[in-house]
Amino acid sequence: MSKKKLKNLSDLGVHIFDDHKIPSNRRDFLASGIMGLSTMALVPTVLLNSPKLMAQQCSNIADCGVPFLSFEGAGGMNIAGGNAMVGMDPDQSQVNFGAGMSMTDYIRLGLSAEQHPSKPGMLNTTYGLVYHSTSGLLAGLQEMLTPATATDPDYRKSMDGIIICARSGDDSNSNPINAAFQANRAGSHGQLIQLIGGTNSDTGARSPAVSTQIKSELRSSRITQFTEASGLLSLGSSIMNNSFLDAANTGGTARVKGFLNKIINLSQNRLDTFVNQQQNMQALMNAQQGTKELFDQFSPASLNPVNNPAQLGQLQAAFGGTGSDVDDEDIASVASLVTNRIAGVGSFTVGGCDYHNGSASSGQNKDKQIGRYIGKCVKLAALKGQNLFIHLYTDGGVGGATGGTIDTSPEGAERVIWTNDSGTRSAQLCLVYKHGHDRDINGALILDNNQGNQKTRQIGYFNKAGGINTSSSSVAASTEQIWKAVILNYMACMSTAVGDQAVVADVVLKWNTIFPTETSLDDAAEIIRFKSLVA
Repeated sequence: MSKKKLKNLSDLGVHIFDDHKIPSNRRDFLASGIMGLSTMALVPTVLLNSPKLMAQQCSNIADCGVPFLSFEGAGGMNIAGGNAMVGMDPDQSQVNFGAGMSMTDYIRLGLSAEQHPSKPGMLNTTYGLVYHSTSGLLAGLQEMLTPATATDPDYRKSMDGIIICARSGDDSNSNPINAAFQANRAGSHGQLIQLIGGTNSDTGARSPAVSTQIKSELRSSRITQFTEASGLLSLGSSIMNNSFLDAANTGGTARVKGFLNKIINLSQNRLDTFVNQQQNMQALMNAQQGTKELFDQFSPASLNPVNNPAQLGQLQAAFGGTGSDVDDEDIASVASLVTNRIAGVGSFTVGGCDYHNGSASSGQNKDKQIGRYIGKCVKLAALKGQNLFIHLYTDGGVGGATGGTIDTSPEGAERVIWTNDSGTRSAQLCLVYKHGHDRDINGALILDNNQGNQKTRQIGYFNKAGGINTSSSSVAASTEQIWKAVILNYMACMSTAVGDQAVVADVVLKWNTIFPTETSLDDAAEIIRFKSLVA
């Protein structure tokens, strides 16, 4: 039998870097495709065979962009009306309830006539974005983020947000709403890995991204506990015992580096037989050297924040916990990697939001849980001195009882009971935290329009006693367009342009560079609402 002659390293599954650069992070190294060599016992088997790197990475925290976290309320939660206030007028104001308003206009959004937002005491503006005072989300935020204390400033004054009125399919895992891939392309980068989440899916969440934005080489890594962070770099092996290639064990880092040196020597001695082109050999050498440098910067043990007393203290201050334990470890493990800029984008799925069970209490409790999660992540970002962008979305929505039946239980808060799925009553929130900002002193984190007035915190609007007016914005009726509104606002948060109109112009211009194959929204300039968090 004749043997196939190898012409170059690509025959071995190794991608050749055009500029022969030394990889500086995990994705650079993985992009070399050296997994193909593992069958020749040349490299550890943890490596993945990936196409050429598709998104620019960051070499230091300052270049990693604003951390981006996604929260998915799986099952179809309420966001508009019962939580974040929503207006029913084309002026897209959260507090414009429409001409000829009726006290029953918000029943299908969970609010009884007695809780109509026009009544005294029904609105809360603590966070910039207007919430209904009975909101479960608000209650959860309030539990975690308190007025200023002797040790902590009032983080609530450093937050703001917008509500996007846009429909989605009813309780379906096919809504392409997650924007993790796009956020990474727009600038939310990690030093080691790009996408992480709590679900074993491309996005790391239940809902997918639009198909045109999915990049297989950036597929999310599943992280649900701190020890799994170590696994992002721990080698392991099927050709040697695990202790030998576990850098977390005694002497592990030095042992792994020594092993990699042997790989280089082995590569030089063995592969010269098969490789005639010097540039191919140089590319392999660069990849090997990049791997060693990666271990100089990170170690499996250091990726687990429990091993770092300072990081553990921050996590416990934000999330709670004692000893070496941290409450809500699944959320905290993702939030830690993202706010440390080890990872670029993190996605969470919160199940149990399909709470149209003839009560209001179930929804209140679940919304409060999500509010607590968000508050904890904000506090963690604050303790680390990081800005933060949060995208809260749901794969559907819910409808209140048509007759306005009330849940009179203590946890029901006199709210209208939820009775059915209702994607036409869906919505999304984008929340921002700007470290060191005080809205009372520095102003809202919302742009002014070109008439010198502040833009509203609401994109689109609802019909009275009904659902979303699907012609109220370019994203209102299309689940495949919603991510564009989210990412346009995320890009605004990272703009370095000076002046509100300059921020808008900067984002619109950059859109075509970052997303050249995607059409821009006709009302893009209007949809951009956030001020820069970095300028």
